[in-house]
Formats: sequence, structure tokens, C-alpha cells
Amino acid sequence: MALSDYLIVIVVAIAAWSQYRCHFLQEKLSRCLEEKLRTTMMPRQETRKLSPLEEGKGKPQVVDKTILKGGSSVWCSGYNNTDRTCRFHNLCFSQKREEFVFLSGSQSISFGLPENPFDPALVDLSSVPNHNTQYFGFSHLPVAALGEINSVKVFSGKHFIMNRFHPDNIMHVFHDDLLPLFFTMLQNGLMTKGDFRTTCRLVFLDEYPAGEFMDLYLSLFQYHPILRDDLVENLASAEQDSFVCFEEAYVGLSKMTTWYQYGFQGPQGPVPNTNMTAREVRLFTSFVHNQLGSRKCKGSDYAVLIRRESTRLILNEMDLVLFVSQGIGMRVMTAGLEDFSIKELIELVTCSKVLVGMHGSLLILSLFLPARSMLLELFPFAVNPDHYTPYKTLVQLPDMGITYRSWRNWDLDRTVTHPDALPAYGGIQHLSSEEQIRILSSHEVARHICCSNPEWLFRIYQDTVVDIPSILELLSVGLRECQQLRTEQVHGPSLFPSKVGSISCKRQQGLHLSWKQPWNTEYMNDSEFTYEIWVQDQDRQDYKAYILQVSEFTFSEGFEESKSYRVWIRCLIGRIQGPFSSVVC
Repeated sequence: MALSDYLIVIVVAIAAWSQYRCHFLQEKLSRCLEEKLRTTMMPRQETRKLSPLEEGKGKPQVVDKTILKGGSSVWCSGYNNTDRTCRFHNLCFSQKREEFVFLSGSQSISFGLPENPFDPALVDLSSVPNHNTQYFGFSHLPVAALGEINSVKVFSGKHFIMNRFHPDNIMHVFHDDLLPLFFTMLQNGLMTKGDFRTTCRLVFLDEYPAGEFMDLYLSLFQYHPILRDDLVENLASAEQDSFVCFEEAYVGLSKMTTWYQYGFQGPQGPVPNTNMTAREVRLFTSFVHNQLGSRKCKGSDYAVLIRRESTRLILNEMDLVLFVSQGIGMRVMTAGLEDFSIKELIELVTCSKVLVGMHGSLLILSLFLPARSMLLELFPFAVNPDHYTPYKTLVQLPDMGITYRSWRNWDLDRTVTHPDALPAYGGIQHLSSEEQIRILSSHEVARHICCSNPEWLFRIYQDTVVDIPSILELLSVGLRECQQLRTEQVHGPSLFPSKVGSISCKRQQGLHLSWKQPWNTEYMNDSEFTYEIWVQDQDRQDYKAYILQVSEFTFSEGFEESKSYRVWIRCLIGRIQGPFSSVVC
């Protein structure tokens, strides 16, 4: 074949490919326009502008300050600041000094306070344990000192006082704020279980502004939160002090739902011995759907690719979408915060089969993945997936039923670094030449503590040309595993059998015992009941123990007619033990 013929073939092939890509892009553009039209007809919810403390819808109700005349009271439970929770009556906030005040009066009660409430603090303000920026405490004043205070406002009702840990990061919003808040409110009776309506107002003491995710707090917990800026507004330079007081205030977030620690004392990793299971996750996601008014799924035969706009980019994203769609035979929808609200993203992930994305905060939406789905997490060059596992830990909680896979870029030639960026975004120009050379020549970021390790920042903010064939292989194997997963029913707490009933004992060629099975076992699906029997000679300290599968038995060996015996019987369901019933024979 002549050279000109080869050139013609190449040109035709390029034209065909271009036409195909053009058609693909036109289809994508058409879908985008359709989505834009839909969202134009139903505008996405914009972040509300919060009203100042004294203005706007939902402002706290001010009551007569004479309620303070008896002083403040506090009831605490827990052994230290990390697990302690406190409930206050008449807790005040000094607007000038920006600290809380306990008014000691004739009716004050202090229950459960430690001997030294400053060692290191009374309570943690966030769910991140023992972080020195999250401590809560108060100063004491005699209630008579109120006469010298310029202005005193008392807000009626219940208030929950806390710090948002990192409210501009959606992962921290869910893991550190919303989940702990939900379970703390249930635990303290601040939320009705049936319809999840809250009965208290949030008070955020952190110094963050309202932020882009404030709508989420408002949607889930109904009342406008009070921000720190609201409490100290226009009073920082005032000569006289003013107090804002709370009739009833709660402090201390439950840490039962946290599954990950961020490496403040050592390298980050899963929280050891967490009690979180799919049951708690599903209860929380049901609450979120209920409060947001989420739509029901109409099908889940699609994958979601989390798109990033400025950092940690997938440089061949369009090709990845195309080939993944062809390779696994399902639609691939790209989504990010730039084009979708959090509510829309939650609905999208809830109804999906696969969630794919670079390691980043939006993968917290895997909370909403259904059972028998898959999470594929992508990592840039030199970032070891085994060292950064918040989302792997989440989807592998007991009974979640979600397949996890990770992909790591091993090829330095497929990465784009940004050494000239700001240090917070991975720039290394501020470092010494030796340190820059060391980082550039390293092939894996060493384990480190939070939060400003320059090598970690340099590598995590890289852009990547992902290897599509290896990703397709991971997806194919993972999806096959999804199909094989048993969809375990998420059970509630263990069901304990009640006492056995109607114990009867007769002297009949030994000791004949009979009893009725616990009355509540008829409502339990498990039919494998056994019984544990202890028999003690009244003249001795030791006893004999038996396990039986029947509810009637005659013990003949070693029993004397002239002696009295005490008998204890309880029902066992597997390892679950019911209470003992006893009788003297």
C-alpha cells in the first residue's frame, strides 16, 4: 500500500473518531441542558441569609429576667470531658467577655461536676474528642451581680450549645456535626422519634460564618441557629457588659457515631471499637431523607462519578465516563457541588449502583449508598489508600452490604503537580531545596499526624490521568461481588428472653423439674432455645450446672430425698441470656 493510502486511512479514522466524540459531547450537552432546564423550573435551594439575633423569622423568644433570681443549675453525667454531657438551667453568656457564666444563687444545684472542671475542661464542644480548641467551661458569679449588668436577655426553651468542627467541609459536617447531633438529641429527648421534629435551637460557638452548608443544618433541625457573631454583635467595645441567658441549655455531643479519627495524637485511622453499624447509619439517612423531602428512587442502574472543579482533577474524565459506561453497561452521571445542591447529590447517590471519585470530602455521600452497591475510591500518586480510610471504614461497618475498592496511581508520568501553589494547596516553593528534592523523589507519603504535612498536601492536590483499563477491571470484579452479597436484614437491639414461668419440682425417683418457656419467645423468629439450670444443695456452697434443650427433666444421680435444693433456671437464645427464675425444692 502506498504512503498516500496510509494517510487516507489515518485521516478517515481520525474523522470517524472525531465524529463519534462530537456525537457523544452533543448528547452530554443535551442532557446538561435538559437538567439545567429542569433545575430552572425548580430552582435549587440557595443558602439562606441568617437573621441577626434580634431580627428575622424564628428569633428566640425573650422572657422576663426575673427567672434568673434563683440562680443557675447544672446536672452532668460522664467521667471526663470526652464523654461528659451537661444540662444547664439559666446558663448565661457574657457578651463583652465572650464566656459563659454560672450564677450561684439560693436555688442553684450542681450535680456531677468534677472536682476540677478545668482538667482539662468540663465538656468537649464538638464530637472530636479532647481537642484543645473545643473545650467548654464557665465562670462563676453570685446572682446578685446581675444588678451591675447593663442588659440581660433570657431566651426561653431548650438550646443545644456546640462547635461545628469544620463546617466548610461536607465530610466533617456529616461525620462530626450532623450524625452526633442527631443521636445526641434522641438520647436527650430533644427530638421526637416518630417524625424527627427537634424541640431545641442550636447555638454555634465556633467562629466560622454561616457557610455554604448552613441550609443543611436548617433543613434538618428546623430553627435558625444562633451564631457566635449574633451573641457578641456590636458589643465587643462596649464599656458595660450585657448577658444573653438560656433558660435550658445542653452541652456535650455523643461520640457513639464517630468511626474515624483525624490523626491529632497519631496517624489518622478508624476509631477502635466503634459501635457504629448499618442500623445507626440507616436511621440517620432516613432522618435526612424525611427532613429534606427526598424523592423515591425510580431505578438505580447508573453510576455516579464525583467531579472536582479546581484541585485533585481527573484529567481524562471524559474518556473515563465514556469507557466506564461502555465497560459496565450502565449510565455514568458526573456530579459535583458546582452544579448540584446537597439535596440533589444525596438523591442521586441514594438511587445509584456505583459511586466513584477521587479521595475527597464528597465521598461522605457513600452514607447514602444502598445495600449491594459499590464505592470505588481513587488516590493520586504516592498516596497509600491503606493510610487514609474514612470512607472505606464507613462502607465496611457491620451490615452495610457495600463493596469497597480503591485505585492508586503508580505512574509518576500520569500525574501533574503544582509546586507553585499556596502551601495550603500543596505548594512547596517555601521549603528548602533539600526538602523539595526529597518530596519530589519520594514514591509514598509516610504516615503522619494532622494537619499540615507538606508532602501530604503536595501529593493529595495533584491532578491525575487515571488508568482506565485497571479501573474497569476493579469495577467489573466489584460489581460481581455486589451481586453475590447477601442482603442482611439490619436488626435492632438484641431481643432478650424473659423469665421462664411456672417452675414445678417433684420428688419422683430423683428431682423432677418442669417449666414453661418465656412468654415473649413466641414473638421471636429464633426457635433454638436452650435452658441453663443450676442446682445447689442447701447445705453446700457449690452447685451443679446443666444445659438442656427440653423444658422438663428428671435428675436422678446424686440427689437425696431428705435434702432441700435451690434451683435456678434461665432461657438462652444463642449467647443471649435471659434472667434467672428460682425455686426451692
